[in-house]
Amino acid sequence: MVVDALFGTGLSRAIEGHLKDAVEVMNQFDVHRVALDIPSGLDADTGTPLGVAVRAHDTSPSGA
Repeated sequence: MVVDALFGTGLSRAIEGHLKDAVEVMNQFDVHRVALDIPSGLDADTGTPLGVAVRAHDTSPSGA
């Protein structure tokens, strides 16, 4: 299992550098991926990827 807790709803630009690499590695694992709040790399208002984004199977609501 991979738990994504890199970024939350405040992300407003594409993920770059070593954090982009980390997201790409998370997506390569053939395991269940869970994002806390929202998958890192998604625009919280539109759900549109801001470049690379975690491909989560599930999300956990904030505060859960």
